[in-house]
Amino acid sequence: MLPSHVLSQTEARLFALLILMVVPCSATNSRNSELQFLHKSRSTANETRILFPMLVLRGEQPEPPADEPVQNFHDPLHRRRFKELLTVSFVLILVASLMSQRSAANRDAKNEGESLIRGMQLQTPTMASPQQPSILRACLVVMSWMACSTGFILYNKWMFAKGGFPYPLTLTAMHMGSCYVVFGCISLLPQRIHRRYMPDIDKAIPKDVYLQGLMPAALLMSLSLGIGNLGFLYASVAFIQMIKPVNVVVTSLAGFAWGLEVFTPSHAIIACIVSGGVSMAAVGSVSNFSSVGLVCQLTASVSEGLRLILLQGVLQGRLRLDPLTTIYRFTPSAGLLLCCFSFVLEGHVIWTGLPNWWVLPLNCLMAVLLNVLIVCVIAETSAVVFVLAGVTKDIATIALSVCLYETPIRTVEIIGYSTSVAGICMYKVYKDHLQLFKDLGFFGGVAAVCSKKLGVSERRI
Repeated sequence: MLPSHVLSQTEARLFALLILMVVPCSATNSRNSELQFLHKSRSTANETRILFPMLVLRGEQPEPPADEPVQNFHDPLHRRRFKELLTVSFVLILVASLMSQRSAANRDAKNEGESLIRGMQLQTPTMASPQQPSILRACLVVMSWMACSTGFILYNKWMFAKGGFPYPLTLTAMHMGSCYVVFGCISLLPQRIHRRYMPDIDKAIPKDVYLQGLMPAALLMSLSLGIGNLGFLYASVAFIQMIKPVNVVVTSLAGFAWGLEVFTPSHAIIACIVSGGVSMAAVGSVSNFSSVGLVCQLTASVSEGLRLILLQGVLQGRLRLDPLTTIYRFTPSAGLLLCCFSFVLEGHVIWTGLPNWWVLPLNCLMAVLLNVLIVCVIAETSAVVFVLAGVTKDIATIALSVCLYETPIRTVEIIGYSTSVAGICMYKVYKDHLQLFKDLGFFGGVAAVCSKKLGVSERRI
């Protein structure tokens, strides 16, 4: 029996879910209350600039609408309580998660042998009767992911620019809370159901792994997502998407520094090709160039690269979680850190700028759906398909943003982005034929791979 002062996993999850689900109700009441103050604080624009430190730097955002109330230092508490309530919710969720992990650790310590046998029994049916691959299902999943990801990026840009919610860090924290609520509800389903989608949900995380791996990874995840979304306030979607291939360079450099990647001249050449293409696209963007947006995207890329290296170096061999469980474990810490960043970089949330009440819930639902689709794509396709589909998705996102937001694109930007995309494709070929590139070098390896592919094609003909 567990000690009475330790909550069970189900009780802790249910407690955390109830806490977070209270926040939208408070937000609705806060929005209705703000309508009563619509015409009371029009003469305090200078104070607004103090409360919006990052919005002062933004030159591409329109001024708030004339009928939108302006925040001041004398606003009542209920107009400022949403972020505070969201922060407290994430704190309580984190505490409940730690208590749940303590309960799981105590249970696993007593039933380690039984858990191992049960895990082997659960894996037997899957190994005995593997699902046949379905090309149609894989195509539908990939197309759904590409459409959802492209729509989500454009939706976020619209939210920040014209949708009346220029609070990217707060919105990202709400995404974290939404993922926690949905995946937490899945974890409360019967065991035969939740083990199908989140098989590692009951796995205990050692304290040292949590502090050395999960917490730093959650910090980097919050920086990557939050600061990346913050860049959309200052730069166009096309500009941000053209900078994103630099992730390959950052991840390679971090891998070299931590000894997780083998340094070869071929790897260095590919990194130079990608960075050269990104630099050409950034410098060539005269009308769309934004130094703040560039810094935000580079910060997000560095954070994402370090997070991947951290997960590979610290957690590999010590903890292995399925993708949905990993997101579920990251969201409390990442959401709390995003709330802290939002207090520094954003002002108080003003709800009256939203055109409809369903705009925010729909955005959060898309965030949850996107995470689920990413897991499905990885499960249904190969790494090559995932990389190529991602490149196609980014190109479609740039094309749609140019049409929807009338963003001018120069030829040098297209050439630069095409160069970086070619570098990404070469990086994938390099990783799949690492030994070949080590023996023959970059040009010899490319020639050998091309000859090999052409030889296979000729034999098939």
